[in-house]
Amino acid sequence: MRTIALASFALLFAASCNSFTSRTARGVSAVGSETGVENLPKRIVHDETGIEFLLMEPGEFMMGSVSTVMIDKDEKPPHQVVLTRPYYLAVNEVTVGQWRKYAGEDKQKQGKVLVKPSWAGNTGWNDDYPAVNLTWNDAQAFCSSYGMQLPTEAQWEYGCRAGTTGHYSYGDDIFSLEEYAWYGNFDGNADKGAHAVGLKKSNGWGLHDMHGNAWEWCRDHYAADAYGKMGTTVTDPEGPGEGLSRVVRGGSWFDAPKELRSANRHQLSTSFRDNKTGFRPIIVVKPAN
Repeated sequence: MRTIALASFALLFAASCNSFTSRTARGVSAVGSETGVENLPKRIVHDETGIEFLLMEPGEFMMGSVSTVMIDKDEKPPHQVVLTRPYYLAVNEVTVGQWRKYAGEDKQKQGKVLVKPSWAGNTGWNDDYPAVNLTWNDAQAFCSSYGMQLPTEAQWEYGCRAGTTGHYSYGDDIFSLEEYAWYGNFDGNADKGAHAVGLKKSNGWGLHDMHGNAWEWCRDHYAADAYGKMGTTVTDPEGPGEGLSRVVRGGSWFDAPKELRSANRHQLSTSFRDNKTGFRPIIVVKPAN
């Protein structure tokens, strides 16, 4: 009886996996047997690059700053966001090694990403470090080649907050930030450079380096007054339809604690690159038939 039961479970799980792969990007596999909303695997891996993703289930959260401390004007007014569709968010920032697999021998794709950044002499540098020196266009090209996307601001902040409402995904205490993030250049713990991904504590949903290490490109165009043009409750927002720059989130190894807050917004032109900016992709889940 036990053998029959195990076989039945295996068949059901295989059917579930087949169903989920038809609704996501090509070449992904379930990791473990835990499932969430719509019977989707909680964790998946992109087979070719090795990027691991966690399921972000539909939900609501307060986007922007409700605090009056350490805030910028473009974080106001706070507004309720409703995300109606599940999606997968990468556990870590895309790494040098993952970019290397994507680029192969293509010199144009290799670009400046596989050139040691100037901070490498301080903290080290290998395939486990975040891929930086990436423009928005570079990140977008990577995502497009694998059926991935860059997250919207709302998707990024939802994943970063992991159900919290404070300055950071763990609360408001700046002194605890060093447990979760590489930051601060001279005054923090970064030692003047980025570090291998995943070394610090994850947030409550299992995502690493949402604060610090490298800025992360988002899909949205940036507008300082974007929040002011939204209602008190918005559903699946995607930001302005046009603009001269794109949003980056999360702060980097170079930045002060204020820049690493869950609500903090920053902008860069799509052609800008530096040794502090990378990305983490999402995989969209198509509606079930």
